[in-house]
Amino acid sequence: MIEILLPVYNGEKYLKEQIESFFNQTNQDWFLKIRNDGSKDGSHEIIKEYCDHYPDKIVEIDSPSENVGLVQSLNYLIEATPHGDYIMFSDQDDVWLPDKIELSLNAVQKLECQNIDKPVMVCTDVTCVDADLNVMCKSFFESQRFPNDIFSDINQMIALNVIQGCTIIINKSALSHIYPMPLIMSIHDMWIGVQCAYYGNIAYLHTPTMLYRQHSSNVAGSVNIGLRYYLYRMKKIRHTISFIQRMKRHLSFKISIFKILYYKVKYMFSRI
Repeated sequence: MIEILLPVYNGEKYLKEQIESFFNQTNQDWFLKIRNDGSKDGSHEIIKEYCDHYPDKIVEIDSPSENVGLVQSLNYLIEATPHGDYIMFSDQDDVWLPDKIELSLNAVQKLECQNIDKPVMVCTDVTCVDADLNVMCKSFFESQRFPNDIFSDINQMIALNVIQGCTIIINKSALSHIYPMPLIMSIHDMWIGVQCAYYGNIAYLHTPTMLYRQHSSNVAGSVNIGLRYYLYRMKKIRHTISFIQRMKRHLSFKISIFKILYYKVKYMFSRI
């Protein structure tokens, strides 16, 4: 059984479309755990409507009602019952393609066979679309000029995060390594990827499995890679170093700040 985690914050505009894309999956062996993170719009009514209509498929997690942010909201969802054999993460404003669960599950089970009793994670490419689902670019991976060898070293993964949290699927063995996620992380993808890569194995599926909606309310999205972008990033170097230092304190294994900064500069020039 696949467990889907969906934190919601002011998501009324696109939430129904995302949930409906779950019901359009070729693999229906899933259940949805959803948490309203203190929304001020009509998200609560939408969630209640779906929970009432599909009590065997959707459950709203009863946790503190205030806004706690994405990472803590996911911590609440992970710890709450029921639990599945595999865990997928979802944003509130995208649309899953019909074979997303099927492709992701096949890939993670194949990786699991090669890593018995170890944490494994698979993430995938996405197709970027605008607010009305018009295609902006077919491959997020290609549009961001990501290198193909990024998973060969933990320091490289931290230097350039290519993982999108809304495409992740993990097995049960990964939970003890990723949970609880530290609140220093603003998003969960890097933390999950680094932990699974160190203690087990991860893979990138170069097949778009969802429509990744780009709009004004996005927490994160695609960026235009160019000189202006990197000049902006260079101005935030002290913030970057501070974050790496804080992340290092939360990890149970060693990372190299020098190597991470080296790879950041390397990827800066190779991606311009």
